[in-house]
Amino acid sequence: MNVIVAGATGGVGPEVVTQALAAGHHVTAYLRNPAKLAVTHSDFTVITGELTDRDAVRRAVHGADAIISALGPSLDRTVIWIAQGLLAVVLLMAGSMPGPPATSRPPPGSG
Repeated sequence: MNVIVAGATGGVGPEVVTQALAAGHHVTAYLRNPAKLAVTHSDFTVITGELTDRDAVRRAVHGADAIISALGPSLDRTVIWIAQGLLAVVLLMAGSMPGPPATSRPPPGSG
């Protein structure tokens, strides 16, 4: 599985990357500063960018099977900024994945 990890350098992100690699997944870390993450693995890729950089996000999610958000607020990043950025990621990812979007409930009128 090709897994994208957003926020791979934060408090939770490095552990997510480590566990995904240990489980045999290809991991792409989408982050602002690659120097903050010292991972070397044949199934590990880094794409540098901001959540607001649609071209970089598009490159990161291309061919992805899943995206894991390990993002959290900081002194320079608010919860609103993260929510807006994740919305852009989800929309770009939905446009790059085959088939209908996943949902946790059946479509209206189907039950």
